[in-house]
Amino acid sequence: MAEELKAEGNALVGVKDWAGAAQKYNEAIAIDSSQPAYHSNLALCYEKLNNLSAFKEAALRCIEVDPSFIKGYYRLAKAHSLLWEYEQQVDVIERGLEIDSSNYVDLLKMLQTATQNRDNMARYEHTTLTPYAVRCYFGGGTVNNIPTDTVYAALDRQSIPPLGKKKYSKLLQYEEISRPVIESFCNGELGIKWHCPTNDSVIIVDGHLPGETVPVIRYQGKDTPQGFATGFQTVQHKTYHTVFSSKEKQQLCIIMMLRFLGAAGSRLDLQNDVMSSLVDGLIKMCREHKLYNDIVYAKLCLADIAFNKGFDKTILKVVNVGEALESAKRYGEAGEIYCEVTNPEKYVQIPAAPAQALHGFSGLAFKRAQDYVRAEEEYVTALRTSGDDWDRHIQLGSFGFSFSNDSGQTEGTLANMMIFYEIVHRAVTSGLKDDNEHMRMQRACHLLVGLLSVAGYRHPGNTMFEDPQIVQMCQDAIKSEHKSSAEIAMRAVVHATMAPTIDDYHQRLLDCMDGDEYLFMSMYSPEEKAEMQADLLEDQKRKSKESARDVIDDMVQVDSFRIR
Repeated sequence: MAEELKAEGNALVGVKDWAGAAQKYNEAIAIDSSQPAYHSNLALCYEKLNNLSAFKEAALRCIEVDPSFIKGYYRLAKAHSLLWEYEQQVDVIERGLEIDSSNYVDLLKMLQTATQNRDNMARYEHTTLTPYAVRCYFGGGTVNNIPTDTVYAALDRQSIPPLGKKKYSKLLQYEEISRPVIESFCNGELGIKWHCPTNDSVIIVDGHLPGETVPVIRYQGKDTPQGFATGFQTVQHKTYHTVFSSKEKQQLCIIMMLRFLGAAGSRLDLQNDVMSSLVDGLIKMCREHKLYNDIVYAKLCLADIAFNKGFDKTILKVVNVGEALESAKRYGEAGEIYCEVTNPEKYVQIPAAPAQALHGFSGLAFKRAQDYVRAEEEYVTALRTSGDDWDRHIQLGSFGFSFSNDSGQTEGTLANMMIFYEIVHRAVTSGLKDDNEHMRMQRACHLLVGLLSVAGYRHPGNTMFEDPQIVQMCQDAIKSEHKSSAEIAMRAVVHATMAPTIDDYHQRLLDCMDGDEYLFMSMYSPEEKAEMQADLLEDQKRKSKESARDVIDDMVQVDSFRIR
């Protein structure tokens, strides 16, 4: 009877009905469990069905019932291989070859690969990531070089990146077979094995479910002359390779790598440029999925690791965090970071991160946050930082002022400041802002338009310069001596920006005004003001959506056309 069931199973194998064949072999084993061939055939079926634990169990039974059954050793060695249990695989092969080394060539062929895999895996480091660990900073270990009492140091450093929290919140939307992966990667323990095999330019990271030997996903990165090449694969895990979509696999890779860098990135034996390139590859993945808060997480990991490992020019990594915050529309935090990195008591200053440009970036960020008071302070500080001859860097048409190239920083700062002032002007005029501070800024706007227009300054980003009536009204508001020459008008602007405080700055502009008070906006009716307010709010909403800068690595890019 058992032989008949075996024959039926063999027939089903012939048509690749592996499940049906497995059932017949199990029925045969229930009648006669002493036949190793039954267990061997059953093992083959489980292998084809990708039931690896059952495959290994059936192969093990082959040897238990007949230790001389050489095919059982081959089956068991293959099961260990598919389960990435290379130490056990080598042991099984060697036991099989002790029984018969001459008549089973397949075991001899398998031994070399198994030995190489075993030795390779022995080089991997291991760690278990847990969401319950409390870390002060990313990268693992103790970081003593991060400036204290800074916005940067106080940024949130949770153990699970934003994408992980988002995916975990939707756990029940996944099929039941997928949930253990989502739970482990996004809110649970995650086993990590990693290895940098060659000259710190290659890295392999495997993510495992607790208790499993085959990784769910493998990340591979390699530094090349063309940049850091990154990739991932799930083909090694037969089940999860088919369960998840390409998009889900990439997102799991992002979560795994961000968690790993946050917990143990400082343990990687990678140089500054290679580490930066690795993170840049992850950011590229994040951008494909519009994961801007995860980009902040990645940049924050990189900056903390740079401090931890003592990399040069860590200030640039902090600037990159600010840019990432902008890409996530976290403009207020970005502005604070740009401002504080100019403080030499907290950060080592370098030419590649000029204070003028950073204060200008801060002004842009605060403008997007609609914190106009801070924006004004930062724009004025940016110009003051340029020195009392910053007007040399401004192209003023045919009025005789020289032009010196400072990579467009000063010209760009002035242009951005005047666009900002027009926004304040519109906010006050429309009634959106009606407090004394904003009205004071509006008055500064009018006086600057008057002085700069006399000096010959023009910029298409500020439409007030394009309206002859507005220009004339602004010029009428300044004293006659400041209208006598372009140079005197420009020097008055420079003199104001050199004031030590923002109050002194406003007073110096006020000193240029003809008379104590003047009314500028009486020409607008309530209906026109309401329309202006609606237009301004819509314009600010649109610009806020469009204005997030691309994240950059290891440098501060100064662009004279960065005007928003």
